[in-house]
Amino acid sequence: MFLAFQDALRDFRTQQPKQSAEAVESGNSVSDETAEVSFITKPPRGNAKVTEEQVREIRARREAGESYNQLAKEFGLTPTGVRNIVLRNTWKYVD
Repeated sequence: MFLAFQDALRDFRTQQPKQSAEAVESGNSVSDETAEVSFITKPPRGNAKVTEEQVREIRARREAGESYNQLAKEFGLTPTGVRNIVLRNTWKYVD
């Protein structure tokens, strides 16, 4: 079973990025040498502890000088969770 997993992992790592049919038709396809994988940040799942509006408020209030501990207590997060929001380690797509 482990060997099957290793084979599947190897196959996954060696797959070439797929190009859209539109890119191929328009001649805008990229060569294998310059192929880049782009990642799109997706909105959080339904189990998020804060909303986008609260994320904006946390960032603004931290910039105004409130401590991570104060914000964490008010929003029901850990100080590390607040820090990750402020430093954009999480909720990256929210301005």
